[in-house]
Amino acid sequence: MAKPAAVVPELVEERATASFNPRLVTFMLDGGQEKTERKEYLRSLVINDPIFSKDDIHFIDRTERFKRIYQKLQRLQEITLRENITDPQEIFTLKETMDDVQPLALHFGMFLPTLMGQGTEEQASFWVPLAYSLQIIGCYAQTEMGHGSFIRGFETTATYDEQTKEFIIHSPTVTATKWWPGGLGKTANYCVTQAKLIIKGTDYGVHTFIVPLRDVTSHEPLPGIDIGDIGPKIGYHTQDNGFLRFDNVRIPRDHMLMRFAQVSESGEYSRPPHAKLGYGTMIMVRAYLVRAAGDALSRAVTIATRYSCVRRQFLIDEKNSNSLERKIIDYQMQQKKLFPLIAAAYAFMFSGKALIGMVEQLQQDIKAGDLGILPELHALSAGLKATATTIASEGIETCRLACGGHGYSLASGLPGLFADYAPNPTFEGDNTVLLQQTARFIIKRVLGLRKIKKGDKKGDKKDKNSDKTKHLAGSTYLDYLPLLLMNFAQSKSPVTTPESWFDMDTQLNAWRHRVAVRVGIGAQKLQKAITEGKQTFEDAWNTTAQIEICNLATAHSLYVLVRNFFAHVASMPDVTEEEQRVKQVMGRLADVFSLFHLANGATELIGINYCTGAQIMDLRTAFELRLKHIRPDAVGLVDSFNHSDHLLNSCLGRYDGNVYTALFDWAKKSPLNSTHVIPGIKEHLQPMVAQLKKLSKL
Repeated sequence: MAKPAAVVPELVEERATASFNPRLVTFMLDGGQEKTERKEYLRSLVINDPIFSKDDIHFIDRTERFKRIYQKLQRLQEITLRENITDPQEIFTLKETMDDVQPLALHFGMFLPTLMGQGTEEQASFWVPLAYSLQIIGCYAQTEMGHGSFIRGFETTATYDEQTKEFIIHSPTVTATKWWPGGLGKTANYCVTQAKLIIKGTDYGVHTFIVPLRDVTSHEPLPGIDIGDIGPKIGYHTQDNGFLRFDNVRIPRDHMLMRFAQVSESGEYSRPPHAKLGYGTMIMVRAYLVRAAGDALSRAVTIATRYSCVRRQFLIDEKNSNSLERKIIDYQMQQKKLFPLIAAAYAFMFSGKALIGMVEQLQQDIKAGDLGILPELHALSAGLKATATTIASEGIETCRLACGGHGYSLASGLPGLFADYAPNPTFEGDNTVLLQQTARFIIKRVLGLRKIKKGDKKGDKKDKNSDKTKHLAGSTYLDYLPLLLMNFAQSKSPVTTPESWFDMDTQLNAWRHRVAVRVGIGAQKLQKAITEGKQTFEDAWNTTAQIEICNLATAHSLYVLVRNFFAHVASMPDVTEEEQRVKQVMGRLADVFSLFHLANGATELIGINYCTGAQIMDLRTAFELRLKHIRPDAVGLVDSFNHSDHLLNSCLGRYDGNVYTALFDWAKKSPLNSTHVIPGIKEHLQPMVAQLKKLSKL
């Protein structure tokens, strides 16, 4: 093994200026020192195994990459058995370190949880052990070629045959083809799929079924199954997103997952107690996507921040030709690009953790027959997923642009990271659709408040779940709605100086007013279109008020992220001096996230006279001051994410900062450089040149 290169002076200097111990932040993110050290040991099992090398990953074709991913999964299983690793979180750490989009991801991430969450106890006891031990390999075949977010529009049918006690699964049109499910194309031999339940000619809506796809021994498709890979994509090169058509495929009655809805042998249908009971798996996936947004963005911003400290452009002293060039991290615009993204990565990790905790509580409540927080949690997960994945996707691209020309090279690690992350804003719910789900929940609460204001007795009824959800993160995130009843009367910002904006309560009060304004504008536009424009509710929503509807949901979701960030900082220990330093830098980072997004909505605060123009100028100045405060800690903050060079796979984001040597060495590995005269030169280019040379003499 080659001797590790020495860290470049620029990064030595950066790490020496940090005001806090980055290691303590790593412990905080992982849940303690012991967990960090365990994660690092697990990662070493992958990093030090040549099977998992990524040295030539950009120079091989998709077929070879698939062959290798199966080889890596096999080795991963060998490691888990050898090391007796059974904790799902530890297995996830191994897979994360492997850093390949995996064809088994949906098996463990969607197929297995659906069996556990939507199957009866009897069904789960049969199917879950088979799935967990990979005796069957599954995928989640929901999306159709013609429909994605609009589940009620699915065309696949499951018709119950009372004579044989079977369901007949069928794809009646080309647009009914299941399209996009990961692992479907070449890997899975089973799926859980969504289809319209038809009993005696009556459509009971979309339900979930287990369908075998391939022979578990030969892996050949079963009769009636037309299946394959959908072809190359922007990224996800080692994920076999597939297509699937059913031609009157028969499955036993007990292959319908019946935890909530049931069909008896005689064809009697029993409805679930709540229409959204089947949302549990989807909500959990969205919670993990919020946290994953932080993970992906943290990788991108680690690369861009380290590179920005190594890359120098233009003289510090233009009058002195011997002057050093300035680090690009010292340019204010570079800080504006990167520091809010560092803050966003932390914000998504904190809110993702809080949201996962809420979903775990929901699962326990459902078992006890309590569905009280389901609507609220569905709305919360939808908005946070949409907001976090949008910011992360755009943020990764911002990081690439912040690295200049070198960011365009695959060697930077950023194009591949962006390509693999790009599906997140559209899968598990298109973000525009999800924002509207959040908005519908909020608008319903607004209508409830107006009933209270008018003295409607129904509106006066106390929410029986209000006390129960108080202890959960985000449960009081609609605390800005009473401002709508007051019409913002007597609400004025107390800010007198830029430093006034560093007060947490001052920021949160401004956020409440900003979100309340957005909600008020959206609700008013919707109501006006209905009362004055004579539109139906759905027409008004979709054709007149939709832009404002999405704006209010985004503002609301940002407020939740800000609240959770501040709440996390407030809960941090501050007994020792080291703890106080960590808490101080995290508080400053929370300010960066909050002030950055608050400034983007400044016109709303001026519009209701909550802030004056001078106070908004103070807000922008406060944000710029926080950039200066964060500057010495920038590298420490990204080092705290604790990403290995193996995971980043970036010449620009190396821990040692030896960017230029790494770039040159990487370029030399290109297959095009295996010979000086590549195919096509002598056969085509030289004859073309000779022909033009001959013609020029005529």
